[in-house]
Amino acid sequence: MKLKDNLRPRNFQLETEADFDMLFQSYYHDLVTYAHTFLHDMDEAEDLVQNLFIHFWENARNIKLNGSLEAYFFKSVKNRCLNKLKSMHVYDKHKVLYLEATLSMNKSEDVEDATFLEKELLEALEKLPDQVREIIELKYLKGKKVSEIACQLELSVNTVKTQLHRGKSKLRKEMDPGLFSLFFLI
Repeated sequence: MKLKDNLRPRNFQLETEADFDMLFQSYYHDLVTYAHTFLHDMDEAEDLVQNLFIHFWENARNIKLNGSLEAYFFKSVKNRCLNKLKSMHVYDKHKVLYLEATLSMNKSEDVEDATFLEKELLEALEKLPDQVREIIELKYLKGKKVSEIACQLELSVNTVKTQLHRGKSKLRKEMDPGLFSLFFLI
């Protein structure tokens, strides 16, 4: 089995445990390093990557690859990291901006794009009507529940939901798709 090729099989099959070990040895370190850029916790990063490989081992016959095996692993790590951060309720806007900068950079780039991303987010938010912007900020930057926002702004829950929907639609048109997705994922 030749590793780190851009193989495009319909289904990936591990023929032996030695194949799996070679795969693990080839990708483990790079994947842990990548996960660490999101989680900033080496133990969490190692656990996440180990769990990915366990899942891969148990489900290899059912996994369909649309691209390279390497792309599959890195995308899986990114998604698992974002899910982990979401489960930890990471709502701080500066962490969101850092995460987006990390997502958009290649392994060799610096995080100097964070200022640009923050500017893009602020510009998009400024284009929203005042009430919609306030509702979006309360919900997604401060982590408040819809009912809390409705009470604080003396609006009905349905009005808050409608304004959130409208605000997200407008932001989707204004923002880079990656920044938009990350902003609302977290």
